[in-house]
Amino acid sequence: MLQTANNRVKTRILTSPLVISGSRHRQRHLATPSRTTSAPATATIRQASPHAYSASSEPLELPSMPSAETEKVEFRNYLRKRPLVIIPAPAPPKISIPKSLEQTQFFPESLAVNRLAIMEACLNGFIDVHRAHQLFSETLKDEKMRYNLDVRICNIFLKSYFEWAAMEEEGGHPKAHIWRKRSWDLYTKMEYDDEFHVTPDERTYTIMLAGMLK
Repeated sequence: MLQTANNRVKTRILTSPLVISGSRHRQRHLATPSRTTSAPATATIRQASPHAYSASSEPLELPSMPSAETEKVEFRNYLRKRPLVIIPAPAPPKISIPKSLEQTQFFPESLAVNRLAIMEACLNGFIDVHRAHQLFSETLKDEKMRYNLDVRICNIFLKSYFEWAAMEEEGGHPKAHIWRKRSWDLYTKMEYDDEFHVTPDERTYTIMLAGMLK
């Protein structure tokens, strides 16, 4: 009797209009797509504005690129104020202390390596030709430092002197001829000074001939 009564209650609940309508609604919601497959896509991609990640409401300004002249001035100030430390080549364990002049040429001290690097940097792009010449003159007067010079760095100075003189002459500078004289003084030292260990090579003569034509 009790089981029969339970079956009647279950049948009455399942056949209730509310249960039947809710079941049909769920079936229609799951089985029927909200859009047909032929409907056009309406999704759009929103591009984030530059202000989306900014805490300020003011418009953002991109930094301006520095000009070539500004970069040259900044680099010149860097060479004048910032100390450079370049580690020299390590010397063999059997090298004499203090080093001989010949050994200094192959195993230079840190101070000499730094000075050579600064001189080349000053001449690169004519950043600071005056400072490069000052350092070069001081190096020529120091017997120990002079042995760190080679024909490559001397050729760089010869070429820079001629080119700087040409630029000074184009600008109407009254003392432009001094730079030509410095190039000839250096060449004379390389060619005829027996105490100076650097001798000219084929590039040296090419630079001097080209300088005469400018």
